Amino acid sequence: MLRCAPWIANVGLSSDCISLEEAWLRRQYITRCNHAGKLHRIFIKVAQLIARTADCDSHLPPIESRALPLMGESLAKPRIVIGSDHAGFAVKETIRKYLEESGYAVDDQGTSSEESVDYPDYGKAVGERVASKQADLGIAVCGSGIGISIAANKVPGIRAALAHDVMTARLAREHNDANVLALGGRIVTPDAAVEMVQTFLTTAYLGGRHQRRLDKITQIERDTHL
Repeated sequence: MLRCAPWIANVGLSSDCISLEEAWLRRQYITRCNHAGKLHRIFIKVAQLIARTADCDSHLPPIESRALPLMGESLAKPRIVIGSDHAGFAVKETIRKYLEESGYAVDDQGTSSEESVDYPDYGKAVGERVASKQADLGIAVCGSGIGISIAANKVPGIRAALAHDVMTARLAREHNDANVLALGGRIVTPDAAVEMVQTFLTTAYLGGRHQRRLDKITQIERDTHL
């Protein structure tokens, strides 16, 4: 804490040897010392607050991703069901290999070749596995991702989200709590698809204001199936 010079602090204003000018200078010095002391104390408090905030922030994940830590030894990885039509077969196979190599339990609902098939069958199969809790999350691939996402979303309880990049894959989980990721095999590259799957599987639903909106979607679904 700042202190005034003791020889000035001990001088009395009524002293005959102190001129009016010296008394005025003394008052100005003391006032400025007091102000400086207050500013010093404020500075210390602000510095302490910044230090505490920085320490707390150091334990948080980056805001850009808000991704969950990759599943470690203490957490079981989610069970994944995958499915595609012929147009999404190649990308689906790339995703399957990545998941298996990464230690995920994979339920492959087909198709098993590039021979022409119908995407609604595979969107339904993926959706039903997730809805019945035989799988935790699903990945569905067709040519554009549009058709198979529509099919999967016809299964009650399914929130299939069509993603085109890492950001939309992340937001599908954060804002919509999507339980099926739909991709376009003719839209995204195999490498991009794997990156989107990684993001989808390791991003947490944020809840909060988003839950109110999901509750409304659930109510629409209930009203429709009455």
